[in-house]
Amino acid sequence: MGPVYVSRPAVVLPPHRIPRQLITDDITSRHRADLTPRRLAAMPKYLAQLPATRHFSRPLAAVLGEWGIEERSEAVVADLVEIGLHAARAAIDAAGLRPVEIDCLITAHVTGFLLPGLDVALHNALGLRPDAACRPTTELGCAGGAYALVAAREYLAAHPGATVLVVAAEILSLALYHHGDITVEQLIYKALWGDGAAAALVTDRPLGPGLRIDGTWEQLLPATTERYRAWLDQAGYHFGSTKEALDSVPEVLPALRAHLAAAGGRLDFVVSHTGGPKILDQLALGLEIDPELLRHARACLDEHGNLGGPSVLAVLERTHTTAPVHGDQGILLGFGPGFRCIVLRGTWWSPPPES
Repeated sequence: MGPVYVSRPAVVLPPHRIPRQLITDDITSRHRADLTPRRLAAMPKYLAQLPATRHFSRPLAAVLGEWGIEERSEAVVADLVEIGLHAARAAIDAAGLRPVEIDCLITAHVTGFLLPGLDVALHNALGLRPDAACRPTTELGCAGGAYALVAAREYLAAHPGATVLVVAAEILSLALYHHGDITVEQLIYKALWGDGAAAALVTDRPLGPGLRIDGTWEQLLPATTERYRAWLDQAGYHFGSTKEALDSVPEVLPALRAHLAAAGGRLDFVVSHTGGPKILDQLALGLEIDPELLRHARACLDEHGNLGGPSVLAVLERTHTTAPVHGDQGILLGFGPGFRCIVLRGTWWSPPPES
């Protein structure tokens, strides 16, 4: 198939900006009895390496409140639909299109249980045509944004000329901030997550400067399902990881390097899922690239936190602010539970205007 193009994403962050210190204060005061003195003393040092700020859909006091599972679920769904709708409308407006011109809607999220799904909620709220296709994805976690772009490319292969709207959204704060989650890893996640949504249009003709997708690659590491996982109990959904989780990126990168070498492309830019500081360090080392190529991912992480699936689209949006030059080659990559790595090889498309 021919190349497809991704418009500049629209990124929407909720209104409540939460500084790291407030979360640090909550963790160190609330969990004094849950941690050994040594771990309690080390916790501020751990948290100091995490995002300086993040945005929550509700005030911190509300997130820290006591929620029943039904009440929590309803609030997450309401906020998820609202922020996803804002991002979708912003992307359509920025492209100068109308909702009736969208031929396919692809959604990606893991927080918020709703049936019919987020795709149906957005389809109705946007006023898409009844024959506009829907492709929901709900179980890819942080890899959701990258996968949605892969799915858009595959839809275009079967439907040339179509206009695909991709929307990734997460409400990680309210969904996953539980006072009963007291492992060191879970406490760190409380300071890592942020809420947000991002949307972009994917077409087989350029709507403006941006990423042209030339190819894709996926890898699922065998026997790693326990490394990152979510589960449900009477309090709601929880997320955790094992100590082996941080081995995942180094283990997948040799295969990725071999793929990139065979494809023959350069790495002039890298649009990466934000992950966490350690993951970005591992990525730079494993790909043998200048850490400066990950500056947009680090900036998004520090300002917004890890947004989950929307993260990679937020990093792509920031890449437009100091855009690569026309013809530069690079990759967009997402990581998620599984352990899964999804990569899109691409070229930056921004030809000079014709004289």
